[in-house]
Amino acid sequence: MALYAFLMIADVQADGYCIELGQLEPPEKRGQVLAISQMFRLGASVFAAFIQTVLVNGPETNAPDCEVGWSSCWKFGLTVRQYYGLIFLLCAILLVPVYFLKDPEASRVPKRSYIQFIADLWDTLNSMTAYSLVLYIIGMAVMAQLANKTAMFMQYYLIHLTSSQSGIDSMGSHLATIFAVWIFKTYLINRNWRYTNYFACSVTTTFGLLWILVFYDVGGMRNAWFTIFIDLDISFVAGLAHVLFSVAIIEIAKPGQEASTFELLVSIGNSSWLISSIISTQLLVPFKATGCTSHRCSENTVNLKSIETYEDSNGPQRFTSYTLMIVALGLLGTAVFTRYLPKNRDECHVWNKSGKQSITGSIRGKVALVLATFVVSYGVIASILLLNHNTACLEFVGGSGCKK
Repeated sequence: MALYAFLMIADVQADGYCIELGQLEPPEKRGQVLAISQMFRLGASVFAAFIQTVLVNGPETNAPDCEVGWSSCWKFGLTVRQYYGLIFLLCAILLVPVYFLKDPEASRVPKRSYIQFIADLWDTLNSMTAYSLVLYIIGMAVMAQLANKTAMFMQYYLIHLTSSQSGIDSMGSHLATIFAVWIFKTYLINRNWRYTNYFACSVTTTFGLLWILVFYDVGGMRNAWFTIFIDLDISFVAGLAHVLFSVAIIEIAKPGQEASTFELLVSIGNSSWLISSIISTQLLVPFKATGCTSHRCSENTVNLKSIETYEDSNGPQRFTSYTLMIVALGLLGTAVFTRYLPKNRDECHVWNKSGKQSITGSIRGKVALVLATFVVSYGVIASILLLNHNTACLEFVGGSGCKK
């Protein structure tokens, strides 16, 4: 936890730095630095997944009875000590360029007291742009990016992805996100952002219907490699949505408040994705699609002990009904909440000046603050409860209910 705390501190500084550099770019190129930095960050995640897949898949880091094969355990691999030594070496090497980073000219950043800082941040929150972005981020995360839990059931309980296949799946997800950011940076950054979001999210959400082929094993599609291929849709949508609202933040963040503005909205997004995960888990219940791996499974669950028990418990039909609902909610969420995304930079500025000092602007700010406080507080509380197995079973944090 201490490691993640320090990583978050570094991440906040990097995000604020990118937003600040983005504001110094020419208007027609604004957002390029942010998009490129996101691609480098995701590229580092691909590299990390590669290390874990290739170098940490040997006999020292797998079960003793793991069968040696190219798609499972390998004959070679780093020990745990060697792995941490490699990580330390990479961190030491990557630390060197940090000392050569230069801060932008500080004369554009006004000196503020703490009260003035909060007042300026509140002024930003009162704008139509910030209010709309809060609604867009929450709506897209909670509805348009619902994770299909039955996909995880298929991959890890019935198809049994190996560690190397899981690593390839992780690398593929990050590469899909890099591809989404690259497409936006290269071709779409100066076009209508709403049309981009409508098209990309609708297509990739509909792509989730391919899981039905896996549920029924149509044409032998119930295999690891096909599921890895169709598992990229959520990553693509999430990556595109993230870069879209990030570019909008460049237009509204005040000098000296880049990191605070960006991280406020990112925190809302992260907490909303946790809520999305909880909702998608609870939606399993009405469709009787909750997975069961115990010896005694009720009639309202899908038995995942084997392919035979999965089919005998009506798994294909139940998983299909659940998937259709997830896709329908994703399309509905895209249709409803994309309208809150500014269509371009000019609209960001028009909305940003819209009625900040009026009663309407004050109401918008209060609504945005209440939504942000609720979502972030819920996310923090749920995350803490999920750390304890005695509370992780609570339904309102995504559990199946605690047994008395």
